[in-house]
Amino acid sequence: MNTDALFAAVCEVCGCTKDDILSSGRLRHHVIARKIITSCLPNHTEAAVGLIINRDHATINYYRKMHEYNLKTDALLREMMREVRLITEN
Repeated sequence: MNTDALFAAVCEVCGCTKDDILSSGRLRHHVIARKIITSCLPNHTEAAVGLIINRDHATINYYRKMHEYNLKTDALLREMMREVRLITEN
């Protein structure tokens, strides 16, 4: 998947900028945006995704490990994931 298109879709859905996603901020919609990007790049290594979103591999590992649980418990994340998938599939 093209990372520029993915960033554009995530920024549109989450209401943030690429700079917000790459920042160290912990606002909920910025963190959700990072989690969505991480989950949309399953074939990339943790280190590669970390370089893309300016995080270390351990953070990416944690995002991936918690993904299924978060989808079950976080309705906002679930809805945003659905919207991003709709945008990136078209």
